[in-house]
Amino acid sequence: MVAKPCLLIVDDEPDMVAFVSDVAEDMGFSCASAENGLGCLELFQSVSPVGIVLDIVMPDMDGIELVRELANHDCAAPIIAMSGYQKMYLELLESLANDQNAVVLGSLSKPFTASELQALLKQLLESLD
Repeated sequence: MVAKPCLLIVDDEPDMVAFVSDVAEDMGFSCASAENGLGCLELFQSVSPVGIVLDIVMPDMDGIELVRELANHDCAAPIIAMSGYQKMYLELLESLANDQNAVVLGSLSKPFTASELQALLKQLLESLD
């Protein structure tokens, strides 16, 4: 049996983690989650995700700091950023990611629909082929 590709979800809102997990698992991903950037960095090495869905505004370490740390750990997994705050945060993260040679597959403004998330996850699956 072929292992399912792992998606790492990083968000401090349990309902958002559950929503993203449900959509991703229906599309064939296995999911791991962390409630903050530090938890993500701990999980990142052990789960070897094919993609990371991360919130930008979180306690302790925000998504922008997390992208910088992931780049320092040679993370090649494409990132899907999400935020319930101003679009400026998403643009800032995309700019930083490009500077760090990280790949941002896309961004989602909360609240978003399952179909918006599915479109980005479909791109991620297609990039694995």
